[in-house]
Amino acid sequence: MKVLYRSVFLLAGAAFLGECMEFIINLQLAQHLGEEGLGHYMSLLPIFFLIVIIASLELPISLSKFIAEKERSYHREALRHTIFYTVILTGFLLTFFIVLFTFFPIFSEYHSTIRWLFVVAIPITAFPLFVVVILWGFTKWGKLR
Repeated sequence: MKVLYRSVFLLAGAAFLGECMEFIINLQLAQHLGEEGLGHYMSLLPIFFLIVIIASLELPISLSKFIAEKERSYHREALRHTIFYTVILTGFLLTFFIVLFTFFPIFSEYHSTIRWLFVVAIPITAFPLFVVVILWGFTKWGKLR
C-alpha cells in the first residue's frame, strides 16, 4: 500500500508540474504571438495531436505487451508483421492527407508549410516507435497486464 501512495503522489506531482509548465508556456506564447496567433496555435494543436495518435497506432503498448508475454520464437514474426502493416497504413495515411490537403482548402488561412508539417509528422511518429517497442518488450519488466 505504501508503494501505491508513493506512486500516486509521484504521478500527481508530475501532473502538477506539467500543468505549471504549460501555464508558463501559454503565457509566453500569448505575449509573443498575440491574440490571433495564439488562436491559430490553439486550433492547430489538437489536430496535430490527433494525427500523431492515429499515426502511432498505439503500437508501443500493444506490441510490447505481446513481446513480454510470448515466447521468444514469436518475436521476430510479430515484429515482421507489425512493420509490414505499419508501412501499409503509413502509406495510406500519407496518401490520404496529401490528397486531402491538395484538393481541399484545409488550413488555407495558415502558412502553406503547416499542412505539409502534418504530413511529415506521420512517418516521423510511426517508425521510431519500433525502437520503443523493442526496448519495452525485450526487457521483460514482468508480465504486463
